[in-house]
Amino acid sequence: MAKKNVEKMPKKENLTSVDKLGNFLSKNKVVLLTVVCVVVAALIGYTAYLRINDKNVEKGLTQIEKIEFTLTKNAAGLSDSELAAKYDAALNSLEAYTSKGGIVGARASYLKAEIKFNQKDFTAALDSYLAAAKAVNKTYLSSICYYCAGVCCEELNDTDKALEYYENAAKDSNFPDITHALFNVGRIKEAKNDFAGAKETYEKITAKNNANDPWSNAAQSRILQLQIDGKAE
Repeated sequence: MAKKNVEKMPKKENLTSVDKLGNFLSKNKVVLLTVVCVVVAALIGYTAYLRINDKNVEKGLTQIEKIEFTLTKNAAGLSDSELAAKYDAALNSLEAYTSKGGIVGARASYLKAEIKFNQKDFTAALDSYLAAAKAVNKTYLSSICYYCAGVCCEELNDTDKALEYYENAAKDSNFPDITHALFNVGRIKEAKNDFAGAKETYEKITAKNNANDPWSNAAQSRILQLQIDGKAE
């Protein structure tokens, strides 16, 4: 997946180490997102393939996996035109599956969204992530899609919608990266000068008392900086 330019936190002339950490996390939120989404999506497709007895579903998932394999095989080092041809071929092949419901439609729409994101067509990527979420509503795949939809909205400078989708993902107890979603909620609230709301959100992360969670450490750093700046008690 391509790296993405993201909205930066307000700059200061003399950044403390805490500020630098917060800015680093803001700038790299999508790189970290990519790891979560790609790995989890692959696991979802694989486990669905193993557990579902419906032959049509099994066949559909197998075909989508073949499309994804063909797309990624030997992709490194390709020219822009060669990569564009791979994208177009994959999108054409996916059309037969994106209109389907359930896990098949969700996996097809998710892969389409990934391709559109790489093409920097964030509006189309957003639509496909939301289609995937709708196809498997109330599952943890849907919360992953809502998270990715939030990233698309930030790319489209729609921070209100991004906030909504991040909050949606964070509410799902089955979402595999809740503290990451909450951190993005807090980050956006800071950017909107809702410092009380940001602190409250960061405290939801630190309340989990998980010293091994990097987002907990980052949230504690942001709370400290807000207090140093006199923006929160």
